[in-house]
Amino acid sequence: MRIINPRELITLGIFSVIMVAITMVINMLAVFTPLLIPITKSLSGIVAAIPFVLYVSRVNQAGPIALMAVIIGLVMVLAGDYILTLASALIAGVISDLLCSAARRRGSPLLVVLGYGVFNLWSAGGLLPLIFMRQEIAQQVAQQLGDQYAGVFTALFTVPVVCWTLVGIFISGLAGAGIGVRILHQHFVRAGLVQK
Repeated sequence: MRIINPRELITLGIFSVIMVAITMVINMLAVFTPLLIPITKSLSGIVAAIPFVLYVSRVNQAGPIALMAVIIGLVMVLAGDYILTLASALIAGVISDLLCSAARRRGSPLLVVLGYGVFNLWSAGGLLPLIFMRQEIAQQVAQQLGDQYAGVFTALFTVPVVCWTLVGIFISGLAGAGIGVRILHQHFVRAGLVQK
């Protein structure tokens, strides 16, 4: 494996910023009500899939996708997410990187779709504490967003809802990547901006 050159690092940074911006803007809608959290998590995964697929088409080696996941996880932790987000981002990023590397070798868009479905689970670390740290999280949410929001939040996010939200995040990642692959081939490959 070769070292990432400065141009590739700049490209990685640009696409990471795009992914973080999409995620933050869409997920901010959940500040109005916790009922929007499962929807915004899935929607941000669908929208962010398009730049992800475009980035994957520009990457020629293993490593940058995992690095992107770690960058996104680190930014989210610095923005107030749980430290477990960094661990889930690392795990999802490494697995996604392996799948996307295999997709490049085999020329398989289905592996790219599966790779992004896994990549989209980088945010699992922000939800998993709801399973085993419910009281602490309820207190934090009450301090930040008020008792009414915290009451709805804790009533909504039971263990089954957390699990179904994670499933929804994975499925939305698959759907978004499917759309992203289609857009890539219809617009960028035909225009000659990206090699197939």
